[in-house]
Amino acid sequence: MKIPWAGDRCIICLLLKPFTVEHIIPESLGGKLTCSFLCRDCNSRLGAEIDHTAKTDPRIRQAAMALSSTNPDLLRAINDGQIFNTNQGLQFKAKGGTLKVRPKKNADGSLIQANEDAKRTLARIMEKAGKSKAFVESRLEAYENAPAGILIQLMPDLAVKKSKSAEINLFPGGDPMHSTLLLKIAYEFIALHLGNTIYHDDPPLVMLRAALTDFKEPYPFVELYTAKQKRRGLFHGLAFEGNSPVARVQIRLFETLAYRVNFPMLAVDGPRCGYHLDLATGDERLMDLDKKLSYKFPA
Repeated sequence: MKIPWAGDRCIICLLLKPFTVEHIIPESLGGKLTCSFLCRDCNSRLGAEIDHTAKTDPRIRQAAMALSSTNPDLLRAINDGQIFNTNQGLQFKAKGGTLKVRPKKNADGSLIQANEDAKRTLARIMEKAGKSKAFVESRLEAYENAPAGILIQLMPDLAVKKSKSAEINLFPGGDPMHSTLLLKIAYEFIALHLGNTIYHDDPPLVMLRAALTDFKEPYPFVELYTAKQKRRGLFHGLAFEGNSPVARVQIRLFETLAYRVNFPMLAVDGPRCGYHLDLATGDERLMDLDKKLSYKFPA
C-alpha cells in the first residue's frame, strides 16, 4: 500500500530533493506500507546504517520463525546471510536456504570447518607435507567413510573428526537492531498523521530529525513490552495510541514483538489511526481507532 504525500521536501533533511519510495516497516521484514517522502540520500543512509540491523536482531529472527508454515519464502529471506549459534560454540551462516559452518580456530590450534571446506584444507595440508596424490585421495576417502564422532588419524600430526549433526541445536545469533530503527518507523508513521506540519521547526520535531541524522544509541524513549496476543495470525502493525500525555506509537512485528515509541514534548491532534499487515495473505488494513472502522486492501 502506498500512501500519497502532499509535501515537497524530505521529512528528515527538509531539503527540496526528488523523493524515493520508503518502506515504513522495512521491506527486509516483509513490510509493504510505503510513502514517497524521503530523499534518496536520507533513504540510502537509513537503509545502509539502520534498516539492515532488523535482520541481525536475534529477537526479531526468533519471532520470525513462526513464518515457517505460513510464509517460508519471507523467513528464508530474513535469515539469508545471517548467523546461527549453537550450544557447542559453533556458528552457521544461512545462504540460499542452507546452513554452512563458519570456520573457527580453537585455542588448541584445531580448526572447525564445513565438510567441503575441511576436505580442501586437509588436502592442502597433506600436499604441503609432500604426500602423493594417491595418498591424499585415500586419506580423504577414509575421512568421508568415517562415522561421525570418531577421530580419524590421517597423518601422525593430522587428525579429523566429523560432528554429529543430531547433537547441534541452533538459535539465531547476531546483534540487536539499532534503536533508531524503531524511532524511524514511528516518526514516519507520525508524519502520515501530521502531513506538512512535520516540516515545522518546533523543538520536538527538530530533536527527532537530529536523532534520525546522527544515529546516536540508544534512543531513550523506546520500550519493549508484552502485548496481548489474540492469535489472529502473524502480522505487522502500527498504531498511533494518542497523547498520554505525549504522542506515542505502538509497533508490532510478527505479532509477538511489541514496542512503544514516545515522542517527548510532542502532541498530535486528529484521529488515532492504525495499520495492519497479514503476513500470511499479504492483505493490508487501515483503521480509524476512534471510530473503530477498518478498511481492507487485499494483496
